[in-house]
Amino acid sequence: YKAIDVLASYDTFSTFDVYDGKIYTNDGTSIQVFDLATEEVLESYPTPADYAAYPSFLSVTPTGDKIYAGFTVYGNSDDRIYTLNLENETWEHIATLAGNFDLDFTGSNPVVSGAVYGEENVVYLLDETGGNNHLELIETGGNSAGIAFDSNGNLYFASAAYADNQLLRWNAEDLNELISGETTEPLTITDATVLSDMAQGAYDVEVDSYGNVIFNINDYSAEKQIALWNGTEGSGTNYDVIATTDGDYDWFTMVKSQGNLQ
Repeated sequence: YKAIDVLASYDTFSTFDVYDGKIYTNDGTSIQVFDLATEEVLESYPTPADYAAYPSFLSVTPTGDKIYAGFTVYGNSDDRIYTLNLENETWEHIATLAGNFDLDFTGSNPVVSGAVYGEENVVYLLDETGGNNHLELIETGGNSAGIAFDSNGNLYFASAAYADNQLLRWNAEDLNELISGETTEPLTITDATVLSDMAQGAYDVEVDSYGNVIFNINDYSAEKQIALWNGTEGSGTNYDVIATTDGDYDWFTMVKSQGNLQ
């Protein structure tokens, strides 16, 4: 594997996504769109007016016409999720969800992971009606961490629980029964398939368009790792480490993909 730096002259991006050869970034005051190959700035959109907050996630829809952007504030008293329509450049405050951390799509449904400080992570189906009646899909436990869906609608989560950290997968059929209302009880880790144990907690997981599962492992006192699941299910170290960093202040955050990692 080979790594290169992109956008090396920019150091304020805390959330980003990649889509169709572009990098979408949030520097806290604007959404900027860069050409991935040339690093040229293609578009810039100011963030919502009259609302000061920390960016928590940025996710481009599967159709590429809209951005979902999460924001949190100190104390989680007014944590919002907006959409930015890329065609008419308008923002819409679609939901409030305390501790929102990451968002991915199963079909056209936006699904959010997150937790406020001191509470355990939950995965929700986002309510976009304005009522904020977000449907609990999975009680993952542990700290906030990212989520990812594969092309079949299975959900992946790499836990951040300080102990018993695992790479997990929930079945699309079970999730769809909750989304459709056939069942009402949220899933838990006992409903998941264990794909691998992990030495430390993760920040994010990603499934590329060919089904490769990539995740990161952050350790306060040792090297941080980006890893690729090797396809073996169950307990044990079922992954290959493909990149590391061991700087004192290094920390892997979101993982995004284009095409086939292999």
